[in-house]
Amino acid sequence: MGIWWSVLFLLFAVCISGCAYLIKPVAKPLRSAVRLTIQLHQKERQIFSTRYFMVELKKRHIRTGPPGSATIRLKRVEEKLGFLTDEEWLELKYVIGALEYASMHAFGDERPNVYMEFSVQCLMNHAMRQWFKPELVHLHFHPRKREKTMVGNFEFPADDNFGKALNLYDTRNIPEQVQKEIIRLMQEKVKEFAKMYKISITLPDGTVHQ
Repeated sequence: MGIWWSVLFLLFAVCISGCAYLIKPVAKPLRSAVRLTIQLHQKERQIFSTRYFMVELKKRHIRTGPPGSATIRLKRVEEKLGFLTDEEWLELKYVIGALEYASMHAFGDERPNVYMEFSVQCLMNHAMRQWFKPELVHLHFHPRKREKTMVGNFEFPADDNFGKALNLYDTRNIPEQVQKEIIRLMQEKVKEFAKMYKISITLPDGTVHQ
């Protein structure tokens, strides 16, 4: 009787392994599609979207430096940055341009001697470290500035590492009300950018500007 139980257990294990092998090619794209759908429907920190991309303000900003750090998400499932279409690459140029323009002009400091830098990165680190997180193309946008910036009474200190490598892991939470004000100010400037360059952007409330 013990032998038969062993045989049945072995057959069960083989069946499970076979099912997992068959399901694996389908499971990963399905997880990616579900994860992307959830991300695209989270509106609370969304700044704007375009035909191919969605841009959201980061909840956590680099500890020193100006406001405006954002995540740029491709609005379809894709694992490799190099597989973007020509149309997506062209639109990405304007998305980054809109973020740069908004970061430079949204916070009341447009002195000609104030110099800013911008860091745009596609790291995919978490996707590589954690197998259960699907690889979805996204970019990290970080403005950098020597001087401090104020949003209401909330201070963003001067970038104490300006001109050097950005420390992406030295971050702090931004209060929700400050986040909302940053988004509002940036949206006003993104609308200006869309009008200047005749591109179409959509705000979270569904209004289209171009």
